[in-house]
Amino acid sequence: MPNLPFTLKKRHFKQIAIVAVSSVSIVLAAPAVMKSELFRKLTEGSHLQLAANVGPDMDNDGIPDHRDIDMDGDGIDNHYELQTGYDPRRANSTPPDLDKDGLPDEIDVDRDGDRVNNLLDKFPDNNREWGDLDGDGIGDNADTEKDGDGFSDKVEIQLGTNPYDPNDYPKDTDGDGIPDVLDDDIDNDGYANDKDVFPTDPKEWADLDGDGIGDNSDPDRDNDGIRNDYEEQVGTDPNDASSVPLDSDGDGIPDAIDDDRDGDGCLNTEDAFPDDPKYCKDADGDGIPDQNDKDQDGDGYNNDVDAFPLDPKEWKDTDGDGIGDNSDPDIDNDGYLNANDAFPFDPKEWSDIDKDGIGDNADLERDGDNISNAYELQLGTDPNNPESVPPDFDFDGIPDALDPDMDNDGYLNEKDAFPRNAKEWSDLDNDGIGDNSDKDRDGDGISNHYEELVGTDPNDPKSVPSDIDGDGIPDSLDPDMDGDGYNNEIDVFPRDPKEWSDLDADGIGDNSDADRDGDKIDNHYEVQVGTDPNDPNSVPPDMDDDGIPDSLDPDRDGDGYDNGTDLFPNDPTEWSDIDTDGIGDNKDIDRDGDLFANDVEEMFDSDPNDPNSFPDDLKPALELSGSDGEEVATDVTEIRLRGQAYDIGVGIDKVYATSDRVSGSYDGKFFYHSAFAIVVPLEFGENNITVHAIDNDGNELTIKREVIRTPPPPPESKQGQ
Repeated sequence: MPNLPFTLKKRHFKQIAIVAVSSVSIVLAAPAVMKSELFRKLTEGSHLQLAANVGPDMDNDGIPDHRDIDMDGDGIDNHYELQTGYDPRRANSTPPDLDKDGLPDEIDVDRDGDRVNNLLDKFPDNNREWGDLDGDGIGDNADTEKDGDGFSDKVEIQLGTNPYDPNDYPKDTDGDGIPDVLDDDIDNDGYANDKDVFPTDPKEWADLDGDGIGDNSDPDRDNDGIRNDYEEQVGTDPNDASSVPLDSDGDGIPDAIDDDRDGDGCLNTEDAFPDDPKYCKDADGDGIPDQNDKDQDGDGYNNDVDAFPLDPKEWKDTDGDGIGDNSDPDIDNDGYLNANDAFPFDPKEWSDIDKDGIGDNADLERDGDNISNAYELQLGTDPNNPESVPPDFDFDGIPDALDPDMDNDGYLNEKDAFPRNAKEWSDLDNDGIGDNSDKDRDGDGISNHYEELVGTDPNDPKSVPSDIDGDGIPDSLDPDMDGDGYNNEIDVFPRDPKEWSDLDADGIGDNSDADRDGDKIDNHYEVQVGTDPNDPNSVPPDMDDDGIPDSLDPDRDGDGYDNGTDLFPNDPTEWSDIDTDGIGDNKDIDRDGDLFANDVEEMFDSDPNDPNSFPDDLKPALELSGSDGEEVATDVTEIRLRGQAYDIGVGIDKVYATSDRVSGSYDGKFFYHSAFAIVVPLEFGENNITVHAIDNDGNELTIKREVIRTPPPPPESKQGQ
């Protein structure tokens, strides 16, 4: 770099620019000086070609704005202003620049210009401070106690410690900031060192008895063997060795406050001899020390037999639990309080459910229900609950479920028909009544007593005396063997319970005899008509002797025809009169009144019972419409013949027609009384038709009729033939 007629400073190099001077390239710090005297001198006499001063010049520095690196002339380069958010065209829009080095504080690494980077500078905005050794907020340049150890730099220098090292400082026992070598009261207890027996102990300064224990912590300041607080309690002076309270046992506790002033280990309140260290107790208060007293508690039991020789209320301990029986809530220690223990002195027993005096543990039948515990457990009932009892019919202590003879009658259950009835064991007739109480053991309907009387076997159902009425009294003993209420001697039918009398002596008992009095009229008919069914002389009329009184008989003459339809209801030989001539048909020789005798009609097969049926040998009448020889056209294939046919005798049976040109017959159809019509097929030429009329007696009349059907014309001859 060539020699320059001025001095370049550090701040000039914060931005680099290349400037051509005398054809030599040099590096300069341009931004802050481009429009300064420096820039002018750099360019003076050089070959640097500068643009003409053309265009706006906001700061009037002679450099056009478009070439001016600080257009508003506020000392901050345009691009720095843009970088930090300020307006490079406004002089009043300028970023802070504490050290005025042209570099905004925001991007200046040493904004206070003290040559210490902001990051390392404890006071980055104070160019006089940058360190704070003790962190007290006072810069080291101004801090008179830099290391914060409580001692000023001046004192530390005076005493030879390092004022910049917080771990190097003079000793200061009481921490008052005055080094011990300079402090008149090192422990700061208010006593000068030369007057203080313990100059470094702030809690002590005197030692009355010279025992090396400061008076404040010495429990016996005057060393008379009695504690200070005890002396204060009893009124002696704890600071005067000659002022000492009485202490009989020499234990350091004045007698006035000593719980055991004779030192025998027995509290005064419990010591029958509080001033005699040889004796303590006198349990029974008899003035004899316990150790010399054979009955220390005075309960009347010598010590050697007294489980509680010092307790006048106790002398026995049954369970050895250390609690006297008199106060032991469970004397036998079986876990049950005496009040609840049926056997308070027996550790193996405590309850007696059935109150039988035998403890439940030993009692084979605890609940007193007469069933052993074992049986109850076996059957699932509760051996401890008298209400939970298995059935025991015979009360022998064996539950029925286990008892082979539950009613105790000497018969095993399986062979006992009544295993729950001690008075019964068999039931010969299986009637549910035991034989011992059954009046009819074999169930044959006859009591044992009667069977014994008549000699049959009361134990054998097959050995049965006769008993017609089944009343249980053998016939040989029964005064009314058929049980009909009539004794045998007056009973016409002593063995028939439904009969006992026979009015008409016909061998049929009156109860079943339809005609008790034998007058051939049923009892109920006689009752109906008012005659006496028990009196053979009281008989209603009965024309046909059929046992039904005429007044009730629907066919009183017995001819098989009800009276209502019988024209002769009182004549058994007549019942009808076809021709109503008053002569019954059975006697009438012309029943139907057609003037033909019955036998004649039968001869000619007419019905003698039908006035419209009588012998007839006349032919029926027959008439045909139209004329004979009738001609019909060629295209007519059939003819419809009409006419009348009738018979005044037996009537027309049928009308039909036949033809000599066609086979078969053609039935006529009546359409009004005697008028009929018959359709007959026709052939070409003459057709001779016969019409037949037959009456119901087979008499026949015929009429012939000729019908000519015109034949078709012959075919025409061909010309030239």
